[in-house]
Amino acid sequence: MKKDAEKSFGVFNLSAIYAVPIGNSFVKDGFEIKPGFAFDFHFNINKTPILLGFHFRSFDADIKNTDVVGNYTDSDITYIGIKLGYQYILNDDFRVSAFLGVGSRKYHNSEPVNSDFSFRDGGTSVPFTIEFDYQFSKYFGAFASTGYQIDFLDINAPPEIRGDFDTVDYINFQLGMRIAF
Repeated sequence: MKKDAEKSFGVFNLSAIYAVPIGNSFVKDGFEIKPGFAFDFHFNINKTPILLGFHFRSFDADIKNTDVVGNYTDSDITYIGIKLGYQYILNDDFRVSAFLGVGSRKYHNSEPVNSDFSFRDGGTSVPFTIEFDYQFSKYFGAFASTGYQIDFLDINAPPEIRGDFDTVDYINFQLGMRIAF
């Protein structure tokens, strides 16, 4: 199978994701993050271990502290971006990949249930991910990944708290299935 793995191929990943906010930010202090889902696709470039692809991540959060974030009850958080990576094939069944990406992060925030008002915040996000893959067969496998992601946001906030709204840092954990072709 290692010979097959070194040929050009593509991979679809579907996974559960759990994002843990770290550092000082409105998300860490004001949100209660729920597990979400992620979808990735990547392929080898010209039969090399260099990978190119895109990824999508989505999860929700309930607001636990309106004093920090304002008067809304929940946030739907999405990311879509491109990624460049490198894979190392350990043996016929195992491989390790590292990815660096860039993309768009959106926070779709909703006010209390009785209101039709909602708004979006957003910016640019840069994730770095390490992925550990196990192939059950030539086409099916499982993976686990962890990574660091930083959001650079454009949110209008008072100067005394702007630092908590300019960037948000996450440690992401993913577990899922993959289809290779």
